[in-house]
Amino acid sequence: MSIPEDYICPTTQELMKDPVVAADGHSYKRDAILCWLHKGHKTSPLTGAVLKNDFLIENHRLKSIIETFQQRQQERQMHPEEMIAQEYDEALKKKDEENKILKENLLNLQKQFQEMQGKSSEHQIPQTVIFG
Repeated sequence: MSIPEDYICPTTQELMKDPVVAADGHSYKRDAILCWLHKGHKTSPLTGAVLKNDFLIENHRLKSIIETFQQRQQERQMHPEEMIAQEYDEALKKKDEENKILKENLLNLQKQFQEMQGKSSEHQIPQTVIFG
């Protein structure tokens, strides 16, 4: 799958990792547009129009979209057995968390039961437990 044009810096023709929006309204790789501005250029590298200022605004949305795109590309390149192994690992982690919670709940119940036994012996109540 090819890289969408909007993800490519118009000046470097590379995938943008840290996209910023310049005063011309276009997104660029941060280091590329900073280099352009530090060389003394006062115009848009894309349109040639004079830039009203040299402020750069982080393009968080585009960055997130590109990161998601890259992640999906990597997943597509995985071999089926790698994908199965990854899913298995994730399932194991989930089960480990569930088991941890169950163990904590069991320990709390045991503690409560022991406390109840201690109180019942103080009041001479028969120690009978009914499980149902």
